[in-house]
Amino acid sequence: MDGDSGFVGGRALGRRLLPSQGRVPDDRAAARLLADARHPVHQSIVRTSRGRISTILIRPVGATQIVVHLCGNNGLMQDSVPTMLADADAVASAIMGLNYPGTGGSTGDPSCADDLVQAVTEVVEAAARSFDSVLLKGESLGGAVAVLVAARLRPRVRVRVWASRTFADLPSVVCGDGIGGAAAHCALSSVACCTGWTINAAAAWAELPSTDRAVIHCRDDDVIPIAGSLYSAVGGRPDALFRCFGDGAGAPGVAHNAPLDRLINGSGQTAEEAWHAFARRPAPAWRDVAPRPAVACCCAGPWLLLAAAAAAAASVALVLA
Repeated sequence: MDGDSGFVGGRALGRRLLPSQGRVPDDRAAARLLADARHPVHQSIVRTSRGRISTILIRPVGATQIVVHLCGNNGLMQDSVPTMLADADAVASAIMGLNYPGTGGSTGDPSCADDLVQAVTEVVEAAARSFDSVLLKGESLGGAVAVLVAARLRPRVRVRVWASRTFADLPSVVCGDGIGGAAAHCALSSVACCTGWTINAAAAWAELPSTDRAVIHCRDDDVIPIAGSLYSAVGGRPDALFRCFGDGAGAPGVAHNAPLDRLINGSGQTAEEAWHAFARRPAPAWRDVAPRPAVACCCAGPWLLLAAAAAAAASVALVLA
């Protein structure tokens, strides 16, 4: 066993799934931008059961909604400061960024998916006490984490979710293009389960009211192919499928990481415009809906794990961004 989670290989796989643990944040660049912010800025450390989480809060006077930015697996909140500042003005909300446990000044060493989800859950729950509504804005891995956090907080906290270019579950990212088929998906699911890194966003999505959730994807995303996306798994709306445009649009990884204003749908609407419309929409009246039972996770036999473990550790670590 390794780590507090008790999962075999969980901490080692966690380090591969979160390469941002090895990144040094550009605090100086972020500080220069925040120094010129039009709104009050608060930087703090939030103590959670999974570590001390570093956060930035941009809080316009009178804001009643808080938007929490959740980045991809190689991202840090310092990277998102320009977007956070723009969102504070565009959607008239308080904006919070955070770094996952073990990244960018946050302590901890994630040994299972629950370490990420629980840390973010505790930060969001603490922040929610000061606002009327909470909106999680997740990109890539952050989109899946956002969905799981929202489902975990219901029914005691009202949370809406915007999930951009994320996956249905980790094995689907690898097998979503059809390589290996159902057998490979089953094997990778077992590896994820037995190492503690089951992240099933599609199952958690079903626990959220349709009024509280939005998912988008990019048809030319080569990091999370559409076949393995949350958008595909939950039957996303046609106008929530975008394509990347502009210089370098066809280059590897660009469609997955491009800013929202470089994604456009069939109606000519950019993803940024869709995001603003969703974020500005008044939160519907609260309905106290009991959470559904947790989705069970099954393990395959040791022979199947041995056959898939090496491929899973290498493949999953490379496909997220």
